Amino acid sequence: EQDIPEYTNDDIKRSTEKLIEKISTYAKQEVTNEPSVASTTPAVQHKPSRQLELFPATPSTFTGMVPHATKLLVTIAQELLPIAQAYKKAGLSASQGNSAKAFLEEQGLAVADQCRLYKGRGRQPVILEPTQKGLDYLKNHQPNVKPHLLSGRGGLEHRLHVDLVARHHAAQGRIIKKEHKDADLGIEDPQTGTWLAAEVVTKNEANIEDRIQKNREAGAEKTIVICSDSKTAKRLAELLGDLVEVQDIEPYLEERKEKQNG
Repeated sequence: EQDIPEYTNDDIKRSTEKLIEKISTYAKQEVTNEPSVASTTPAVQHKPSRQLELFPATPSTFTGMVPHATKLLVTIAQELLPIAQAYKKAGLSASQGNSAKAFLEEQGLAVADQCRLYKGRGRQPVILEPTQKGLDYLKNHQPNVKPHLLSGRGGLEHRLHVDLVARHHAAQGRIIKKEHKDADLGIEDPQTGTWLAAEVVTKNEANIEDRIQKNREAGAEKTIVICSDSKTAKRLAELLGDLVEVQDIEPYLEERKEKQNG
């Protein structure tokens, strides 16, 4: 029968130290063997270490922005513009702008949407807007930039059309309140104090009748439904009858000043 060797405390301590040393050496080798961020065609795809994350938690270590992306992000945060105009204002060529736009979208810093902005037929512009992640980046790295974004609920086109309707009625001397009593807009007559509810319909019209009923219960004298396309306006006019006034967004849109490439 084989004897089981006895180990002293010193033996156990030395063994533990050797084990820790081996683990430490192995860990250093793993970091050393980490693939380079600059490598474009690695033989094997490795999971990057936390030290190589594109957007690390610590702002001071950020090195991930490609050329021109910051310029474009700052530009679209300060003013809502068709993409071709945004490139021009940022001082970028079309190829530079497209590269920066693709990067911002891939990294979740901005989203693009084609919106109906101009009157008449023809191609409508693509508009690029910062996401919350993009705004957080600007707050950490460009603190002097003051974003000017469209407030409200819904997607970009919906908020854009609400803003266009609000500006139209404000120019006529009416008092405008966004999301007034849960309507997209409250349009108040300063002489009488009565108000109209305005609801903008872009893609979702499923609950429009419920919204009209809520406006009536909230005290709105009437609800105006503004539709983002003429077909929807015609369909809702037939559906809702005399309950509301249905309009096309067309009269509220901007005049087309030049041919848009975006």
